[in-house]
Amino acid sequence: MGVRYPASAECETPTRESASTEPGNAALICAQQAYETAVRSGAQAAAARVAAAIVDQAVATTRRQLRALRRHWIPRLHEALALLEFILEQSDFEDGVRRRHAAAPGRNIQDE
Repeated sequence: MGVRYPASAECETPTRESASTEPGNAALICAQQAYETAVRSGAQAAAARVAAAIVDQAVATTRRQLRALRRHWIPRLHEALALLEFILEQSDFEDGVRRRHAAAPGRNIQDE
């Protein structure tokens, strides 16, 4: 659509300082992995939400522009076209009359 939006999100989760000094237990390791997964998923969901909002805004803007074209510009342009076609048709008619009048037998240009 020609709009820029975030395609993805990356984030870094803080590491535990004490993780290097103490081994911890299996539940703590699983909890930390779940936390990291949840944070990454939340960041990706936020990026997707922002992208959807940006695209929705672009769609709404495009709809407004299209409505303005349909309601205002296109009718005005059709009227201008009809007027110009009428003027051209009238000019062609007048030229034809002048040519027929000039080509009439016995017509002298000095009579005009």
